[in-house]
Amino acid sequence: MAPAGSLPSGTVLGDFEIERPLSAGGMGAVYVAVQRSTGKRRALKVMRPELVADERNRRRFVEEARIGSRIDSAHVVEVVGAGVDEATGVPWLAMELLEGHDSPSTSSAEARSRSPSSSTSTTSSRTRSAGRTTSASSTAI
Repeated sequence: MAPAGSLPSGTVLGDFEIERPLSAGGMGAVYVAVQRSTGKRRALKVMRPELVADERNRRRFVEEARIGSRIDSAHVVEVVGAGVDEATGVPWLAMELLEGHDSPSTSSAEARSRSPSSSTSTTSSRTRSAGRTTSASSTAI
C-alpha cells in the first residue's frame, strides 16, 4: 500500500523517474526509481514536503547524504547522489537499490546475489541501512 501523499508512478525528480513506493518514515518516503541517464534502478529517498521549510530538517537530510556517501561498507547502502528538485524544491537522496528479501536474517551477499528478475524477490533498500548509524559513528567524519 502506498503511503499517504506518495508520489505517483511516472513522477520525475531530477534525473529519476518514480516506479513505486518502497517505504516511508519520519523524514521522508523511499521509492523505487529509474535513473534516467543510466537506466539503473535506484532507491530514491524524498523529504516530506511539509518538512522542507524547516532549515534544520534540510540540513539533517543533506548531512545524511554526506555521511552516507563517505562510508564504504558492505553493511551500509551506497549513496550515489543527492540534490534538490528544481521544480518542487524538495530534497532527494539516491541510493543503490538492493534486490532481495527484507529480513534481518538475509545477508548483504545473499541480497546482492538474488536476481532482480526473480518473481519471488522483494525489493529492499533497508537490508543494509540499519548499520548506517553504527558505521557512521565509527568513521572519522
